[in-house]
Amino acid sequence: MSIDVSKGDITKLPDEIQRCLVFISGRHGSLQFKPFDPAIVANQSGLGRPESDLESMFKAHDRMSSLGEQVLGIREEVRRRFILVVDSLAQDVVSRIPDVKTTWFGEYAKLMTTDEARMVSFAGRTAFDWAKSGKTDPEMVVKARNGYFYPASVKDNVNTIKG
Repeated sequence: MSIDVSKGDITKLPDEIQRCLVFISGRHGSLQFKPFDPAIVANQSGLGRPESDLESMFKAHDRMSSLGEQVLGIREEVRRRFILVVDSLAQDVVSRIPDVKTTWFGEYAKLMTTDEARMVSFAGRTAFDWAKSGKTDPEMVVKARNGYFYPASVKDNVNTIKG
C-alpha cells in the first residue's frame, strides 16, 4: 500500500459541520444539546441568513425556544473530509475525532482561565468548582448568560450580544 501526496493522492473535500444548540431546561438545569430546528433554519435562510451565521441562528432559536428552556450557545463539530487514493482505489475519508468548539452568547457571558475561575466566588463556591464535572477539570470556564458557570474548552469563544 502506498500513498504519494505529491501525486495528488489526497484531495481535501469541504468539511462536515454539525451544529447544535447548547441549552438548559429550568433555572438550574444541566447543559443539554439539540440540533437546530429545520423550520427556523429555513426561515432564516429565506431572510438571507445561512446556517453558518451563528448569531442569527442563536437569536432565532432563542426567541422560539420552549417554555423553560434557555439557549446559551451553539456547539460546532467539524470533521475534516478527504478523498484518499490508495493503490488506485479512491476512498472518502472522514476524520473520526471532530474539532469541537462552542460559541457562548450573552451580554455578560465571559470566558475564563481555570486560574481566573478559582478567584471568582459564587454561592459559597468558586466558579471553577461549579464548572468542574466529577473528577474532570475543565480546560476553561465560561460564565454563561444565565449567570452560572460551565466547563469550556480553549477553542470556545464568547459573543457578547444582548440576548
